[in-house]
Amino acid sequence: EPGVNAAYMGWIYVPTKPEPPHLIFALDFEGDRKRIFDAAGEATSQFLGDSEFVDFIDIHDNSTSVNDYFLKQTKPFYSKLNGIDA
Repeated sequence: EPGVNAAYMGWIYVPTKPEPPHLIFALDFEGDRKRIFDAAGEATSQFLGDSEFVDFIDIHDNSTSVNDYFLKQTKPFYSKLNGIDA
């Protein structure tokens, strides 16, 4: 997706919520959020089982511990500047 500048991937589990552990993608992007998240959802859906799901978040959407984790403690698996090997 041309508007995506970087993408981070993690595994999340929040014991206080009913969702099972699942993948989470944090995206640094420019452009239409709905269009980008819809395209990302469509791209990942082919790899998921019936009861599996993934979350997508805007890496700059609110400063939360999840956003801080991706920005401060990980590296993107994709960066527009460096291609896939960020």
